[in-house]
Amino acid sequence: MKSNEGVYLTKQQVIPVNKINKVKNYTRVDVANCQDLADCIKKVGLMQPIAVTPSTKTGKYDLVFGYRRFTAVTEILNGKDIKADIYLNKDNTPLTNVQRAELNSIENVVRKNPALLEIGPAILEMANEGKGITTIARIFKISPEVCTRTLTAWRNVPQNIIDQVIPHKSNSEPGLSFGHLYKIANMQRYSKKMTREQIVEACNFVLNNSKPVLVMNFGKALQTFAAGGKSFESVYTSIVNKVCCDHVFAVRVSKKSWKQHFGDNNHRQILDKITLLQKNKQYEEARTLSLKYRKACLMT
Repeated sequence: MKSNEGVYLTKQQVIPVNKINKVKNYTRVDVANCQDLADCIKKVGLMQPIAVTPSTKTGKYDLVFGYRRFTAVTEILNGKDIKADIYLNKDNTPLTNVQRAELNSIENVVRKNPALLEIGPAILEMANEGKGITTIARIFKISPEVCTRTLTAWRNVPQNIIDQVIPHKSNSEPGLSFGHLYKIANMQRYSKKMTREQIVEACNFVLNNSKPVLVMNFGKALQTFAAGGKSFESVYTSIVNKVCCDHVFAVRVSKKSWKQHFGDNNHRQILDKITLLQKNKQYEEARTLSLKYRKACLMT
């Protein structure tokens, strides 16, 4: 296995874009937002060349880094050629997949700290090539713990599901986040391991849910589901209902604070309404009212 110590820049030249293969494994993912970059290139030209290495399979070049620049030139500006730096090993052989990943990560870290969604495939590739966690973490400038969790997630969650992760997702937004993937990774590392079918079912539940699935509740549901729960949906619903009851308990704890500021006005009526909603299995309404009530107590 080659390291990047022997990698060097051979030359810089203008290459026809149809001679370059876009290797997507280690590229930045925000390529859809390239218009500003394209406008800049159109105005002042391509200031920083992309990097390529000869392809061993097609006789063309494989993109090493500069995916957004390449996309801006080819798909927005309709350019026919592009300025590129050509990288080889000292023995004049093309770079390996791992070497390309390392150079890509270094270039991205210099410009902007890359999202885990971008470097996950590279971490997996390097681990499969035999690199240790400490070495990989140092390359990407992340902690060994984050590196291990990311590697575990990529080894256990199908790629088509990972592709649907929303980077920097807020708790109020529906969809799959890295928090959900890390809960799965922790299960696989420290608790009862789930089958691939169970992982897919749990992730699909999050993806298909029109409401946000809180990571904390997701983690609790995974533990019960892995232990033999009938379906992830039923397990998760049970967990959420219990959390609803916990919120009501928290409200009752705040009774003294409420009475000090509001006397007996509306206090009993609200608690009775929450209890009635729960009895009627209107859990979402009960949870919403209890959270609102708790917030009022805490604000006082």
